[in-house]
Amino acid sequence: MKKLFMLLIITFALSGAGCKKDKDTKPVCLLTVMTPGSGSVVNLYYDNQERLSMMRYENQQFKYEYRADSVIATETNRSAFVQRAIYKLNAQGLPVLMRLEANTSGTQWFQYAYEYNGTEVVKSVNTNYANSTTETYLYTWSNGNLVKAVEGPNERKFEYYTDKPRLQGDGFLIEMLSLSGSIGMHSLNGAVEIVRNKNLLKKMEHTLLSVGSYSITYEYDSDKEGKIKKTSILNSNTNSRGQLDYQYRCN
Repeated sequence: MKKLFMLLIITFALSGAGCKKDKDTKPVCLLTVMTPGSGSVVNLYYDNQERLSMMRYENQQFKYEYRADSVIATETNRSAFVQRAIYKLNAQGLPVLMRLEANTSGTQWFQYAYEYNGTEVVKSVNTNYANSTTETYLYTWSNGNLVKAVEGPNERKFEYYTDKPRLQGDGFLIEMLSLSGSIGMHSLNGAVEIVRNKNLLKKMEHTLLSVGSYSITYEYDSDKEGKIKKTSILNSNTNSRGQLDYQYRCN
């Protein structure tokens, strides 16, 4: 769960959903601190363009470098290299190719290629340096939301609160990052945004060849400005409930 908490927070910060200026009357809010029900606090830092520049979690650190058509995210642990993700972006800022390098020379790599219909990802093809085997994932959308991800016999379905717009703290971002490559989307601590849903995730149903079926349900508590201050997570497989609390900095 620690890795899950560490991963999800970054995408919340980068999504930019729900914290934009409205005719200069509402402040821009950036997620700066996330506290799980158990575990260590995650801190986020931004550059002068309000882009995520660094994240710290215990001994782990993530740094982000932005270029005109790419993003490079580097993870270290006690200053030692762990991995690096290089994202090639299209004109809409969505990744069309991601190369994950597991050593400093880049000879051990995993690659994810994405196809879109507009801004909706519809396919990903994954390869790696060790063999020529590919994995293909297909995605189905409805009313601006990703509703299904399929790879062979494995399927995941998504339900949403259709009366609630997507905000920082959205449960789908937790799912995408906790599952990571399992649904064909790998985002090194949310270095880029791959899925742009319209609404908040309510429920995800897993049907997997290896473990069978189970679901995860999300509930949200908001403050008076509408920002999500807490996300509760119920897992039917373990009958457990998790919690994430957020702090923001508003300009």
